Amino acid sequence: MNVTIEDVSETRKKLIVSVSTEEILEEEKSLLKEFIKEVRLPGFRQGKAPPQLIRSRYASEFAAELSRKLSASAYEKAAEEAKMDIAGVIEMDGGEFKSSQEGQVTFTVDVNPDFNLPEYKGIKTEVVSEEVSDEEIKTAIEEIRKQRSSFDVVDRAADKGDFVKVSYEGEIEGQPIAEITPDKPIWGKQENTWEEAGATKEELGVSAVVEGIVGMNVGEKKEAEMEFPEDFKVAELASKKALYKFEVHEVRARVLPEMDDKFLESMKLESVEQFKDQVFEDLENRKKHQNRQAKRQQIVEELGSRVEFSLPESSLESETNVAMEEIMMQNMNRGVPEGEFEKHKEEIYENARRAAARRVKTGILLSRIAAEEKISIEQEDMQRAILSQAMATRTKPEDFVKEIEKDPARLQALRKSALTDKVLEWLSEEAVVVEKSD
Repeated sequence: MNVTIEDVSETRKKLIVSVSTEEILEEEKSLLKEFIKEVRLPGFRQGKAPPQLIRSRYASEFAAELSRKLSASAYEKAAEEAKMDIAGVIEMDGGEFKSSQEGQVTFTVDVNPDFNLPEYKGIKTEVVSEEVSDEEIKTAIEEIRKQRSSFDVVDRAADKGDFVKVSYEGEIEGQPIAEITPDKPIWGKQENTWEEAGATKEELGVSAVVEGIVGMNVGEKKEAEMEFPEDFKVAELASKKALYKFEVHEVRARVLPEMDDKFLESMKLESVEQFKDQVFEDLENRKKHQNRQAKRQQIVEELGSRVEFSLPESSLESETNVAMEEIMMQNMNRGVPEGEFEKHKEEIYENARRAAARRVKTGILLSRIAAEEKISIEQEDMQRAILSQAMATRTKPEDFVKEIEKDPARLQALRKSALTDKVLEWLSEEAVVVEKSD
């Protein structure tokens, strides 16, 4: 087989493979032996049917299998001679081989770029202190108590942090917001809904109402204006000034549980000291996890800034599609209507492509470092990856294994993810770590 390489671009090549008559005849002989061995014909014992009868009876199957085998051999030969890091086959042209005729097949492939690895050991990273203060433990305990609070009806004006039953309705220039965004009633009209007075997070309610109910008594009515920001997630309301009218129906005060035996029993703990120890351990582990992720992020960003190279278009396009799906799913979960995607399709695509470019570049860099340092995936690495994914998807590990074994692409993606994780862990161990000063 003769291989010719043509440049399409820096990361795209054509591998043209010519197959001689002799090579085709040799493959035919080998394939015919396989057919004779496997095929059953009436009147003949298996393996004893005349070759010409088999060629005649199974002509189309024989031709298809001959072309498939020769094409596969041609690709192996081309990949071997090209000595390139092939990212994927984009197209195959030709590959229909016939008896006693020279043949040719062309593979258009994307290749990972050839570049000099930048220095990747000893990258400086900054982390926060992993020490846990008494004040942090106290704050965390208060948050846990808040989560387990009861709410008692009170006969007074609402204070910040109280839960208030309120009805409200908003309008913009006299038009009810409920008519402007019928699929988003939270911004238009609510009857007897509960709001946390003075809450600062946008997700917790309409800010004009949430802030306005502080200081109000049961039965009291009020009006308040608010202006939606330019980048507000509901496009129909962005930059608009709204007027909200609301009335308070009930006020309930948060009552924190005492850290008594009943409380400790609900936490499956035996003492306050055990509770504090558990909180300390949780906070410490959280800080360690945050530092681990921060180190990895800093390493990836620094590595990317140290070298530039072209990216394989097919890898970039595939990753862009994945990133677009993620962006759309995140927005749908936030309640953004599907129609908004069409309005901002180009912007979404550009954001997805930038994110994809970072991922593809990072993947190529880490793959090269893995090869340079001879870092490979062992059985225990795959076991950890499987256990992690099974936990994330709430699937039994044995069931998860059965799922991915049926999907080679998914299995390959898991192996790639495990290798990325292993290389990043190695780079983190090699990094220079500096603790941020307060």
